[in-house]
Amino acid sequence: MHARALGLGLLVGFFEIACRLDPLTTAGLSSPGGDDASAGNTPAPECLAAMASAKISDGGVDGSRACTLDENTFEQVGNPCPLTVREQGPCVLGSPSCDKTCGPGKAGNEICACQTTTNGPEWVCPRCTYDPDSPKGYACYRRADAPLCPFNDSDPSGLILSGTPCPRDWLGCQPCGSDMVKVYRDSQNTPHVGFCVCTDLCRWSCASTSEWPPSCLTGP
Repeated sequence: MHARALGLGLLVGFFEIACRLDPLTTAGLSSPGGDDASAGNTPAPECLAAMASAKISDGGVDGSRACTLDENTFEQVGNPCPLTVREQGPCVLGSPSCDKTCGPGKAGNEICACQTTTNGPEWVCPRCTYDPDSPKGYACYRRADAPLCPFNDSDPSGLILSGTPCPRDWLGCQPCGSDMVKVYRDSQNTPHVGFCVCTDLCRWSCASTSEWPPSCLTGP
């Protein structure tokens, strides 16, 4: 009985380690992003410690630098959006502008405003911006030399679905994707050009190239 329990413990420990950021001293990731198909649970304490241990600041570590206004202008209105708010979703004119998380790991913020469009009143959330002083940092979103995302055998498109489980042997700080071809699907099953990372919860968190953290924050 003791040997069997020990064997199960080692097996569980293996899978836990495979899901953690590797190495644990790198900047961490939060729960899946805004376009993810499903939400995750609270990260393991070891991952939370890793998140707190590293920070990428302007002009600081890993080649990051101060962003220009065209690259990143972090803004907030201080009014969180209701869960029903989404880009191009219907709205009631006169509704106050609000802050909505965006980007991989919900690491960014976009201001959504109710505006009149050709389709009637809709929420418009034009730009995903990032806090340059975030204690979590953005090193894990560095996309230089990112490989294409693995083929998804469970869907005819072959594209991964953001928010679904990623391979347990995929490193948490290794983005995949492309700025030229479609590599993932969002929660509406819409294909996108962009990038994905495997969070410490073993789920893909994806974002389009326009919503991905800029290289001035992630490093080149």
